[in-house]
Order: sequence, then structure tokens, then C-alpha cells
Amino acid sequence: KTYAQEGVRGVYRGGLFYLLHTTLRDSLRIIAERSIRYFEGRSKNEANIVTSNGAGNTSTSVSGDITMTKKGYRARLLTKYLIDAVCYPVLLVSTRFIIVYSETGSYKNSIDEWRQKEGLLSFFGGMAASLLSTALDEVMEWILAACIEYCSQGTDVELADKVLLKASGSSVVSVLTSPVNHLGVIQRCQSECRGLLEPEPISELLSSLPWKGTLYQVFLFGGVMALNVRLVQWKIILQQEERELQDQDEHID
Repeated sequence: KTYAQEGVRGVYRGGLFYLLHTTLRDSLRIIAERSIRYFEGRSKNEANIVTSNGAGNTSTSVSGDITMTKKGYRARLLTKYLIDAVCYPVLLVSTRFIIVYSETGSYKNSIDEWRQKEGLLSFFGGMAASLLSTALDEVMEWILAACIEYCSQGTDVELADKVLLKASGSSVVSVLTSPVNHLGVIQRCQSECRGLLEPEPISELLSSLPWKGTLYQVFLFGGVMALNVRLVQWKIILQQEERELQDQDEHID
């Protein structure tokens, strides 16, 4: 229906602003990463000078490297979410233009209307849910990777099998965090202005989310992950049996 009424332009509605958001976000991340690496290099050089002047204390050097690594991780994490927050208004505009139809093709009037009626803070609607969704994804991915590494200790799990397990686990993680992402998308599109969704309380929004479908998806992707885990376990058992048979043949020879 959209293609029939608006053509290709309607299919890519909001795509220009999403491309702008992606370009701006990634450019700022590259600049931030280079800046952090520059300051890390300077700090490391200063630490090396101090260490060399202090008779080369190895323990002090190692602890200094660990401290710089922690600071670098915190700086990258803080910078990432700060950049996401700065670029969020462009993401909101791209999402709203997916559902708002402009016959003239000029989006400036719509943006001016949103700003005049609701103020600049309205361009950050749903940002908390969006950042929370990103944070949950990262935490769950980190926990998943740590669990895979812990469970594979002492076993000959191949890299391809680890990638398979991580991909299966990532599908489950994305389903678990999808309600928070849906909440952020809906809040972006809520406004008193024409053509947008009417604002609703958080409680009503949460109750209207497709929880039953999410539960079905968790069971589906969780079953696929469990099957993959079992297949990897069988593969390891077969490899161990083959090694034992080879060792027995070598002893017989």
C-alpha cells in the first residue's frame, strides 16, 4: 500500500535522517576512540618515564597498566553512551518520519511544529528506554560470552562451535531485551502533535507490549540454543572417544 501510494520514496521514508544519525554517531565514535588512544599513549609514555627513573619497578608498572586499562574502558563506555544521547534527537526524527506522511516532502515544518509545541526536550523522548535497551544487550552479551568461556574450560571446544553458541545465545538475548527496545520506539513516536501516537502512561504501554509473543520466541530460540549446546557436547564426546581409540591403537602397535 505504501509503495502504491508513494512509490520508492515512501518505502525509504525516514531513511535519510537514519543515515545521518548513523554517520554522525559513528564519526563521533571514531573521533572519541582516537582521542582516548592519544591520551592513553601519552599517559603510558609518562608512566614509562617515571618507571625508568624509579629503577624499573615491575609491579608498579603492571599496576599502572591495569589502572590505565580500567580508565580507558570507563572512558570508552561513558563516551559511547554520551554520543548515543547526543545523536538521539536525529534517531527520534527518523523514527517519527516513518509514520508521519508529508505531501510536500519538506520535513522542516514538522520539526518546527514539534519544537514549538513541545520544546526541545521532546526530541529526547524515549531516550532512557533506548539507552537501557543498549545497556541490557551489552550486559547480557558479556554474561553469555563469560559463561561460554567458563563452560568450555578444560574442553576442546572449537572456535566455530563457540561462535555458533554465541550466535544462538544472542538470539535469546535479543528476544529478552526486545520489550525495552519496543518501549523506546513507541515513546519516540508519542506526541500531542498531529500524525503521531497519543502519549500513554508507562504502565499502559508495558501492558500493551506483546509479552505472549516474546515468551513464545524465548521458548523457540531457547530450544534452538539448547539443541546447539547438546550437539556441541556430542561432538566433544565423539572426539574424546576417537582420541581414546587412537591411543589404544598406538599402545597395541
